[in-house]
Parts: sequence; C-alpha cells; structure tokens
Amino acid sequence: MMDSELPCISWQYDMRRKKQEIIPNVYLGPYQAAAKSELENLRNDGITHILCVRQDVEARCVKVNFPDIFIYKVIEFRDHPCESIISILPEARNFINECLQSKGKILIHGVNGMSRSASLVIAYIMETRSISYEEAFEIVKRRRFCIAPNYGFRSQLQEYEPIYKARNMSSQWMENTSNTGKKRRVSSEESSFEME
Repeated sequence: MMDSELPCISWQYDMRRKKQEIIPNVYLGPYQAAAKSELENLRNDGITHILCVRQDVEARCVKVNFPDIFIYKVIEFRDHPCESIISILPEARNFINECLQSKGKILIHGVNGMSRSASLVIAYIMETRSISYEEAFEIVKRRRFCIAPNYGFRSQLQEYEPIYKARNMSSQWMENTSNTGKKRRVSSEESSFEME
C-alpha cells in the first residue's frame, strides 16, 4: 500500500448510494451524493469541486445543483462501449489537478458512480502514479467495491497505459533538455534502436 493510498473499507451494499474517498481528496460516488439533500455532507467533507459525468439526455435528471457553492465541470459522454473515453481524459485530469493544486477536494460522479466516473478516477490514478489499469482498478475497488467500467472503457484504459507513459517520458525528456540548455547525445545503440 502506498503512503497516499487509503485503507480498504468493509463494503456494504447500501454504500453504493454514497461517495467514498478513493485517494486523498478525490471522492467517487453516484449522482445521489451530489443531490440537494447532500449539501451538508458535501460541506462537512470539504468538497470544493464537482466533476459531473453525464450524457446530454441525462441533463434533466443529473443536474448541477450547487453552481454558486462548488466549482463544477460537466463532461458529457455516453456510458457505451463504443464511446471514446480517452479523448476526454485530459479535460478531466486538468480539472482534478486544478482542484488538488488549490488544496481542494473533488467529488467525481456520474449517475451510479460505477462506470464513466469510475473510469475517469482509474485513469487519473494510472497517470499520476504511473501504474497499470489493473493496479489502479484495484485501488479504486478497495474503496468503492461496486465499480464496473463497461468493457469498452476497460479496453481503452488498458490501451491508454503506453500512451500516457510515452507522453510522461517525452515531458521528462523535454524538461531535462530545457534545464540543461542542450540536448543529450544519443549513443549509436539508441540511434539504431529508434530506426527499427
């Protein structure tokens, strides 16, 4: 267990209607956790940001209830195996980072807090900890046992691992070259490897 990982909780079926803190300051739950009746609980937990994941046709029932109290981001996409989740990951990641960098706490919810919103949390943990889909899935499941990303999202997140790792390596390389002011010399072995 990592230092920033919360312990496993004893899961009870009715907990699926509530939010759980997955990693420090990042909560996952259903829409019910952001309902008007939950304002006091949201405030007591120190929530400052809410990421609402819904399909456009769900907007009538999955509402932004407290726009004057919390900082909201609504991302609209379907819970369908053919829907591209990778394309919305940067927007979600940036919003989560904005919250955490301002020392806030975020609730990420969809309708049930099981597929779309869970997939976003899994992707965030994968990228920030540089771990596999399976490892991130287990971290989330230990805190919210009812998660069930659809098979299309699972497949895309497994494919996302080499994408974010390559991007992170590229960013590190760019940072290293800008810090030293010159590029690193590539050995002949590395050069021939890149050409293959």
